[in-house]
Amino acid sequence: AKTLRGPSTFSDGFDGAALDQEAWVVIQGNDLRTAKVDLVDRADPATRRLRIAADSIGTDDRTVKSLGVRSARAWGFGEPGRRVSVKMDWNDQANGAYLTFAVYLCPTATDGNPEDEPTWLKWEYVGVPQDNLVRAVVARRREGRREWLERYGWPAERRGREVGEHRIDVFMDGTSVAIREEGRERYRWKDHDLGFGEAFVYLVMTTHSNYFERSVFFDDFATAPEAVPGKASGTP
Repeated sequence: AKTLRGPSTFSDGFDGAALDQEAWVVIQGNDLRTAKVDLVDRADPATRRLRIAADSIGTDDRTVKSLGVRSARAWGFGEPGRRVSVKMDWNDQANGAYLTFAVYLCPTATDGNPEDEPTWLKWEYVGVPQDNLVRAVVARRREGRREWLERYGWPAERRGREVGEHRIDVFMDGTSVAIREEGRERYRWKDHDLGFGEAFVYLVMTTHSNYFERSVFFDDFATAPEAVPGKASGTP
């Protein structure tokens, strides 16, 4: 897929020989035995995707480790709004304990873990221990205070669910947020107070210490001006 650049539109199919270093910055928080952020072939070698892989054997067990990429530029969420879209693949983990991967929208740039930044919004998949299932999370942080916006029944519901490769679409403007998973609306915030009007995009995995290499994948990233769907009609 062709990479498009402009004042408001960008897409990257991660099909090149290497990560586009003009578009993305590799980020890492805390120690890892090995870290891989690269583009790898799918079954069809004509198509590739972004792999994030981490081995945390023998690392400091007091810290959570993060690895991923950050967009080199920030995009605004003014009228008519903006869509941020990416495919996320859990990679059928044999053991997803203490493993997450997420899309963050964050107004500040860091080369470490965006979770540590004072303000952000994220959609995240969290591994359910001793299984290959996940649970989804929507959360935000503002001025250093984290708030769970939606945990889909957690902690009362702990079973998790299967996920393969899903497209996540985040729509946002100055007042509203909507998040879709495979085209199905999973979260809506009609009158947000996120406290930012533009954001860098982070594609990140995290792991605790003492796990052999685990990988997740991202693909077909795109962002463009687009209105928050359903807003005009007042869809709940």
